[in-house]
Amino acid sequence: MVELSYTDFLNTDLGRWLDERLQANQADVVHDLLAYLTEQMIAMNKEKLRRWFCALCASSRLKSSFLSSRLALGVLGNLGG
Repeated sequence: MVELSYTDFLNTDLGRWLDERLQANQADVVHDLLAYLTEQMIAMNKEKLRRWFCALCASSRLKSSFLSSRLALGVLGNLGG
């Protein structure tokens, strides 16, 4: 991951686009973009956790009684939505 200073970021295409939106009093557009990106990150993390949990179950580290418990159903159920 490359670290950029704020000034360096403002010189990128995205930085210029965001600065233009803010200068044009379009903070709502920036907010909507950030909300969308947040939703995408949450969905990606849920999928990553679901894959990890399924791999753990498949590796026989968890017994079938645990898989049918409320905890397992709750974990998998919360990942669906």
